[in-house]
Amino acid sequence: SESMGKTNALTAISRILALKKATSRPRTYTSYKDAVNKLEKFLISRKLKDLAVEDVSAMVAQQFSDYMIENMQLGNRTHNNMINDLRTMWNMMNKRFNVHINPWRAVDLLPETDASIVMFTEDELKKVRTKLREDDFELWVCAALVFYCALRPQEIVRLKVYNIITDMDGILLDGRITKNKKNAWVNIPSPELVEDLKQLGLKKLHRETYVFSRHLKPGTKEIAPTRIAERWRKWADANGISETIYKLKHNAAGMASDAGIPLRELQLHLRHHSLEQTEQYIKRFRREVMPGFNEKYPKM
Repeated sequence: SESMGKTNALTAISRILALKKATSRPRTYTSYKDAVNKLEKFLISRKLKDLAVEDVSAMVAQQFSDYMIENMQLGNRTHNNMINDLRTMWNMMNKRFNVHINPWRAVDLLPETDASIVMFTEDELKKVRTKLREDDFELWVCAALVFYCALRPQEIVRLKVYNIITDMDGILLDGRITKNKKNAWVNIPSPELVEDLKQLGLKKLHRETYVFSRHLKPGTKEIAPTRIAERWRKWADANGISETIYKLKHNAAGMASDAGIPLRELQLHLRHHSLEQTEQYIKRFRREVMPGFNEKYPKM
């Protein structure tokens, strides 16, 4: 394999960054690029811009971590994301070139606050279920796709007519849509949502038509997922709801768990890579025992 042992570290990581640009979603690439830019700024400030890649030691990596803490006023979670991005990039370097250590693995990650997820109340869910459907039908369908099908906004705006198979109560996501670039079949566990999707008149449209284009109407142009967020924020603010539309997914996961759906089934439906990821949703959904717990608890 090509030896990068004496190659300039910034040159080497720029080559890995180019690979990331070619294989990652724009948002993911931006995250890696930000980490590289901060590392470059650090190396220049320490007069290390000519440092060879093999000389990026655990000590240098920890010094960069300290530099971010002292000079960049980043939150702990952002700091850790930067370090993890560099770990990933160095793993790619290890696989492709003769670089045998990953100095970022030795960096101490900072403690993160256990992020709580503020859930919709029953009254807020009722507003979404009834008033949103009356006020803004297209936005309601987007919200229902988040709640019932665990779709991300960026997946919703990439949906085309051929992806939605209402006759089989499901949505076929191909790799061009999903975050992990893998094909997936998503059940639609709501007959009401199936009927609402039919109301969009998809059968009359060309199969390559985007289901949600400009103004969330079917069309030929892919829109940014922020269009959904902006429209949601306007409606939610007018109705006294502070939560984002994506938190409907968290609510649904917690409610499904309370309803007795096994964790493994939830993992498959949410398309999580592990049971642990699904457990995090459940843990944040409710931190106290569920109503009726005392009555169900066995007697000695």
